Amino acid sequence: MDDGDPGYVKFKPPRKAAFGLMGIHSTDRLTAKSLDEAADKFLAGWKKNFRKRVVTLSRRRRTLPSGMAVVEVMHRMGPRGGGTSRKVIALAGKYVFVIDSETYTRSWNALEHTFERIAASFQVRR
Repeated sequence: MDDGDPGYVKFKPPRKAAFGLMGIHSTDRLTAKSLDEAADKFLAGWKKNFRKRVVTLSRRRRTLPSGMAVVEVMHRMGPRGGGTSRKVIALAGKYVFVIDSETYTRSWNALEHTFERIAASFQVRR
């Protein structure tokens, strides 16, 4: 885990694991009155900065085991759809948290369980 930047904590996979990126972004710069508005604003900025092709596969609300409501969004990314991304977006007070998991589409099945375990364990303590 690399926590040098409190706004983006990265998880690094073991050396022999399939390549994947996972991190938790946090910001208080997105003003939002609802979880859906926070998700919309974050995703609009992400898509704008991600200059390659992005296709939304699914979007749904769910509740993590901690009781926190989140929006989960799956994307296919890249010019030939070679990447898969899942973003789990939460709103806690004035902070937006995004648990971001990305890998090659061919590696998704190998990493999905690990990505889900980390996302499901997320909670904000006040």
